[in-house]
Amino acid sequence: MSERRPGLPRATARTLPETWLVAGCLTTLVSLALTDRLVAWLIGAFPSTAILWQIRFEYLRPIAVYYDYVAMVFGSGVSPLLFGVAMIAVSVLIAIGSQSRVLLVRALCWHVLLATALVLVVCSMPSDIQAPAGTISAPYAMLGGILSLPLALMCLRLHIEFLRAPARNTAQSNLGNWSTAMRRVGSWISAPQPALVRIAARDHSSKR
Repeated sequence: MSERRPGLPRATARTLPETWLVAGCLTTLVSLALTDRLVAWLIGAFPSTAILWQIRFEYLRPIAVYYDYVAMVFGSGVSPLLFGVAMIAVSVLIAIGSQSRVLLVRALCWHVLLATALVLVVCSMPSDIQAPAGTISAPYAMLGGILSLPLALMCLRLHIEFLRAPARNTAQSNLGNWSTAMRRVGSWISAPQPALVRIAARDHSSKR
């Protein structure tokens, strides 16, 4: 008899607020990061345009923390186009995975999105330990905190579901084992036993 192995725990049904929250976080962070790269490219193409420098360093510089970390890992030769394509691809994967029915896949995507928002918070807040990238900015630190709080609550709920899932699977497995054992005992009792039948037949013949 083949045994059925339990699969990965399944998450609860997707809710509309969670879907909109993930979409809003991804849209906000990706659009700001891509706008920063676009303005940086325009500055390289039109270096004498003062308004581009003003937009870049007064409004968009803190969101460049993601490009700064990518440049630290892969080198400063990462082009704005390559960075934009990679960021869009990653955001699409996170958006798809965050809607998965598999609990582990959804948890990984939500935790990646939470970590992304927390990076913006940490690198935008003034502290004694200076972050390796980013710029101090109270508005961006507040934006990262606003995005991080609901994402942290969603991840906490997934942790609770993950802790409950093994208990449910174990209980169902134990119930299945008990039912299988009871069926075997019932069939063993109800079926005629060959040894008992032979003993009864021998006793009957000896009496004759």
